Amino acid sequence: IHSVDLSSCAFNVPSLQSFFKVLSYHKSPVSVHLADINLSDNESQEFYQSLSSLPKVTCIRELNWSGNKIATNDIEKFVKYIFDNNSKLRILHLDRMFGSQQLEDLRHLFSLIGQNRLWKLSLCGNQEFNFSGNFKLFAEVLNLISPIHILHFDGQLINDIDSSAVT
Repeated sequence: IHSVDLSSCAFNVPSLQSFFKVLSYHKSPVSVHLADINLSDNESQEFYQSLSSLPKVTCIRELNWSGNKIATNDIEKFVKYIFDNNSKLRILHLDRMFGSQQLEDLRHLFSLIGQNRLWKLSLCGNQEFNFSGNFKLFAEVLNLISPIHILHFDGQLINDIDSSAVT
């Protein structure tokens, strides 16, 4: 298996844990797409809390976690589980998760990931999650994980003030 796409699937905590347990046996690099999975806020929190008890997964080369909820106090658990064990992880999708209101959470996430880890990053936005008016700060936050070779931020709302920060 080179790619698994379970985006938009309904999970409960035990089923998502089971998926990661099964994935822990896989050794060759795999792309994992779990965008927009259906978990309640309480279930999301319970899942992040359980990460430290799950077997290590070392095969993820691409993770699409777009559209999923992550509370400020769960960011470190997520990064520790996903990045500390996956030296092969080079592509990360976090679309529709962060915007101007979550810029400090994104700063925290990127500071934990560190530089020279990612080759491609997708931070696409929408009406609710975008960096409109804050692209200068967004660019500073991106420096925490530089260099990035491919950056996708489709759907971001860029205004006149932002255009100078993008160039």
